Amino acid sequence: MKNNGFTLIELLAVIVIIGIVATITTPIITSAIATSREKACERQEEMVLDAAKRWGTDHVNDIDDGVTIKQLIADGYLNNKSLKNPKTNTEIDKESKVIILYDDNNHQYTYTYNLCVNAKE
Repeated sequence: MKNNGFTLIELLAVIVIIGIVATITTPIITSAIATSREKACERQEEMVLDAAKRWGTDHVNDIDDGVTIKQLIADGYLNNKSLKNPKTNTEIDKESKVIILYDDNNHQYTYTYNLCVNAKE
């Protein structure tokens, strides 16, 4: 008589191997996801800063202390569709500002926008 099934020992061995592989790969995958979200968030910040720099170049006389995301969208410097926080997958607050300051010593403007710093995962 021929048995075509697996023994209990063989099934347990396969389950143990799957468990070990899952235990090893889960932290690696989680870390890779977190790293990719962080990089996406940094790219989003760079996109907003680039838009603010273009806006600042065109509106030098209108710079007070910065420009809001809402203004950048209204003036066509940012695309509204691409404005989500990659870490939280939520819409970016349109009232948040890119801070623009003029440095008298260097005669240059500095642009600051922090999307990723305050984002909770």
